[in-house]
Amino acid sequence: MDANYWQAQRSKRSSVSAGTPYSPYSSNNNLYNDQYSYSPSSAQFPHQPQQQQSQYQQQPAAAAAAQLQYQQQPQTTYEQHQEQPRSTYYEGHYPLCNTDWSNMKGLEVQSIALSTYRDDPINKLQILHGFPNYNRGSNDSQNERTFKNGDNRLINDGNNDSGLGIGMTSEVDGFQFYKVSEASVNYPITHLQWDPSMAAGRSNLERLATSSDCLRIYDIETDQTTEESKLIEKLTLTNSKNKNFNQLPPLTSFDWNTMDPNLIITGSIDTTCTLWDLSKGSASMAKTQLIAHDSEVFDVSFLHGTKHIFTSCGNDGSIRVFDLRSLEHSTIIYEPQLTQMHSYNSTNNNNNNNNSNNGNNNNGNGNIDGNGGINGNDLAHQRASVQTYTRPTPLLRLETSNYNVNHIATIEAHSNRILILDLRFPGVPLKILENHSGPVNSIKWHPTKNYLLSGGDDCQALLYDLNSLEDADGSHIQGGEHVISSDTGSLPISNFCDELEINDVTWNPDGDWIGIVSGKGFQGVKV
Repeated sequence: MDANYWQAQRSKRSSVSAGTPYSPYSSNNNLYNDQYSYSPSSAQFPHQPQQQQSQYQQQPAAAAAAQLQYQQQPQTTYEQHQEQPRSTYYEGHYPLCNTDWSNMKGLEVQSIALSTYRDDPINKLQILHGFPNYNRGSNDSQNERTFKNGDNRLINDGNNDSGLGIGMTSEVDGFQFYKVSEASVNYPITHLQWDPSMAAGRSNLERLATSSDCLRIYDIETDQTTEESKLIEKLTLTNSKNKNFNQLPPLTSFDWNTMDPNLIITGSIDTTCTLWDLSKGSASMAKTQLIAHDSEVFDVSFLHGTKHIFTSCGNDGSIRVFDLRSLEHSTIIYEPQLTQMHSYNSTNNNNNNNNSNNGNNNNGNGNIDGNGGINGNDLAHQRASVQTYTRPTPLLRLETSNYNVNHIATIEAHSNRILILDLRFPGVPLKILENHSGPVNSIKWHPTKNYLLSGGDDCQALLYDLNSLEDADGSHIQGGEHVISSDTGSLPISNFCDELEINDVTWNPDGDWIGIVSGKGFQGVKV
């Protein structure tokens, strides 16, 4: 796996500006003319000429107005520069790397999964619950709500007689996040995802999958007596006879099928993709395994609304599409053009010149033919020995659109570029977004709309409206070149700036909130 993909977390930089208390004696804050000012650090007050003093005494109105102006100005203190608590924010003790956001359909409590990234042998998997804050206006006393013990459903406390359903009387303007469970893992988690059947209303169980040295399935169970939540590891899946987890090829990512929650596809650094069937519970096993790329597989994703078709990207810089019903072949929809470089051997050239000057005609082992030219066989040998190709740029992450099944977004390693591809027009990106000023770390499509969210090392999360892609018919793709690029129509419609590099981004199931991981914190932002 490309080790440079994992961005090392840095210590949190301070956002508190180093200021000094306001002083009326500072040269920048003088209320009077400089001839009447003084510094408290001086050994004595400056000598004021009698004429100037008389002039000052003859202007009582101006002096009184200036004194009043000074008294009315707010006196800035250091406490006013202190960092204010952030709304809809959680900060832990360890640098965070991955996140996913879900909730049970019909429940107001949000489920947030977080994973840490440290060089230490032990990392953490954390579960947060988010409880909504409501903007109720002036009639707060009539709209008080409480959480029912056990199922975390919002219920009226009897004072609200509006008759409206849950969440209908007011608008959520934030969440209070609380860590409800935590588990230690031996290796950093490369990807995590909630069971898609939770948000779809097909399950009443909080279930989570993670990938690292193997694929793990967790249940979040609540003790009915203590009401404490616990992470219970239900399945540990590996397609290897070697049960020593320290010797297994790491899994780089996976995707949980939304149509059939029993199916999960994983990618690994051993160039393979594996389809897992969870329907057999503890007896679950690999259903299919195939060699997908020429080198490490970095990400996999099912096409939206399908159970059989998935895509993958990897260290070879290509994106491939597979149909589980016919694995004899795959379709390469994107592969970077290798740049050819020439560097001729100066020694051979000197020998050619010498032989030409001496008139030696060697058609066997010589370099010159009877006509004074380079022999064709020798020329081919020479070219083969000097032709070199640049290494393709690895593709780290890909996301299939939830709005248009033909659209795929992917990001390059160490690059600010986001490539938008169309399955109907393979080979060339439909659009290239280059609005980040640093490498992009994460991308995520909106759950239902044609919006794309991205986060990067420039400490920005950008939101793109890509509805203009729906008008593209492929006519702009000619001669192997793309026309649509970072034009005005693809500028971000919104952005969020953080203090630290953004490692991961996510949407909540309704698509009206986004989650951002940077440093040791998780930030919820309303769209």
